[in-house]
Amino acid sequence: MRADGKKLIGHAGVVLLRKVATRVGLATALNAALPRGTGRDRGTVLVQLACAIVPGARNILEAEQLQYQWRAVLGRPVSDSTLRRALAAIDAPVAGVVRARPSATPCSIISASCPRAGAGCAG
Repeated sequence: MRADGKKLIGHAGVVLLRKVATRVGLATALNAALPRGTGRDRGTVLVQLACAIVPGARNILEAEQLQYQWRAVLGRPVSDSTLRRALAAIDAPVAGVVRARPSATPCSIISASCPRAGAGCAG
């Protein structure tokens, strides 16, 4: 698959992305790292959001609509308000890191948390 061609189908990557996320335990890891909400698991919600972005969702409303179209792959669709709460849950901890380290960039934050940072880890 190429990213520079015409008439590309992003839909092909949805199934693969979902399977990889499941196999590596991404949703479970995110659930453990994020504060627990009252409803759906936030890690699962974020994985579903990522999977909705692959076929072209550009905002939360489109992500919600695409989840309904991809129900067989993604499972029960997540409402736009649940998506907003999940994004807000990850926004607060990241904002705290940036406030604590005003000169921090996303790459420096990732590099600082990388266990191989001294071994040529690119982040």
